[in-house]
Amino acid sequence: YSRQINAAGISFFRYKHIASIDDSYFTEMVFPQKMDWKNIREEIVQTNFECGTKILSDSEVLIHWENINNNNSRYFTLHNYKSDSIFTTKLISLSKNKLRLKFANPKKLQYKYSVGKVDRLWNETDVCKKFVINVPFLSLLKENASVSTKPTLIKINDSFSVLSLFSHLDEELILEIITKENLITQNKINLFGGQNIFEVKENLKLIKTIRIKNNNDKIINEMSFL
Repeated sequence: YSRQINAAGISFFRYKHIASIDDSYFTEMVFPQKMDWKNIREEIVQTNFECGTKILSDSEVLIHWENINNNNSRYFTLHNYKSDSIFTTKLISLSKNKLRLKFANPKKLQYKYSVGKVDRLWNETDVCKKFVINVPFLSLLKENASVSTKPTLIKINDSFSVLSLFSHLDEELILEIITKENLITQNKINLFGGQNIFEVKENLKLIKTIRIKNNNDKIINEMSFL
């Protein structure tokens, strides 16, 4: 694989020194920390290029991108975002400008990616904006199954609790709390695909209803307290 993508900076070890290492631990590729090399080249100016997607089947999506000429580039990179700041990276040969992604066993409805280019010093020289892929055969569930389970309120004490909420995708919702005196507070909450925890500052003894709503004011989930 390293020959296919013309990889640079490969390390070799005697097998007897690494024979006991379980290579199943190393499932993802990562970039090394940024190194500020001196007198190597001028400061890099990033340029943006276009990316697009095409649905091929119920479980397969094609990503395609512009092939910008850049003599300093060594690889394309595909970033798979777990959150806005955490991602894993796959290296792709410069000879390619498209890639098939298969979602046979998706863990959520929506995935977020971006494509870039890196030079031999691992500087990312060209990037495309993040884009979202909705898994084709699950896309019909998006409107009705974003928040899939009833929220769970976990009491820490009377004046502090946390709300546990599971979502299949990254989305922005509204947390609405109604007190027994009919005072209403609303706060926007940003969910990611997976289990989410939010702080509830109101006194539990004073809460009548907790609602989860979308930005169109539609109630997705509701909890009532007698």
